[in-house]
Amino acid sequence: MSDPYNPYAAPQPASDLQPAAAEWLGSPSVSLNRVATGLGMIFFALTLIMLAVGVSATIGAIAGANHPGNPKQAIQNYPEVLLLCGGAIIIGRLLSVVGHLFCLATPQETRARGLIVAAVTMMSIGIGCEVALRVGDAPPSIQALQWLLVVGSSITFLLYLRQLSIFIARQDLSATVRSIFIWFAVALAGAIVGAILIVYGLGPAFFDAIAHGRRPANPPADTAMLALVGMLIFAAAAIVYLVTIIRYLFLILRMRTAILQGNPAGADQAGLEPIPASNPFSWPN
Repeated sequence: MSDPYNPYAAPQPASDLQPAAAEWLGSPSVSLNRVATGLGMIFFALTLIMLAVGVSATIGAIAGANHPGNPKQAIQNYPEVLLLCGGAIIIGRLLSVVGHLFCLATPQETRARGLIVAAVTMMSIGIGCEVALRVGDAPPSIQALQWLLVVGSSITFLLYLRQLSIFIARQDLSATVRSIFIWFAVALAGAIVGAILIVYGLGPAFFDAIAHGRRPANPPADTAMLALVGMLIFAAAAIVYLVTIIRYLFLILRMRTAILQGNPAGADQAGLEPIPASNPFSWPN
């Protein structure tokens, strides 16, 4: 008997499927294949963005360590690499938008169409806010709105993946979505607590000196310990966040694979012809 809360549990048999999903097991779905294509685009887009951001952050950290108080030194030392990373991020974001648009082909029977429409709508408005911030003198509230839309779009897309996994009777993927939600919440809470302790422990004067390129004075010993604890908590939250992002990427890849390969065991029990196994790294025809 499968446990719906066990992320390693086997997929449910076809008897537990919705009728539309059981019918899909026996014949490939054009609309779901488009969704699989979109998920593949999103996977490659987020992977590209993560690599570009990682390289940029590494270069910035090296430049910051070698030239404290001069953040522009990284651009002067590695202009070609940073330009390449910037181009990769732009390409990744465009590919992610196209991937989300492909997911709009989600069948109504999945009861996930509304979620992906909401995610794409918030993403589109967020892109509009970002353009407004870069082109004109937009008020600070636009920046806050953009971040809220980014978070809302991400949460809605996760809910979309959960509903899609329920439709194809992959409770293991549904459990993974719930787990990712929890991990994100833990990382966010840890980052907030850590940041508060760091700011309180070091004091405003410390950050003011850093911002103006001066050598900051050492904070008092009693508050320096709080700052150290805050740094440890913040670092742990950053690690949890990074691991969660990687889990999120593999969730998208597993969902794409599940759509392309179907559920052969469930199809046998339903008396249907299973979809032929396909390479999860290939694009559907």
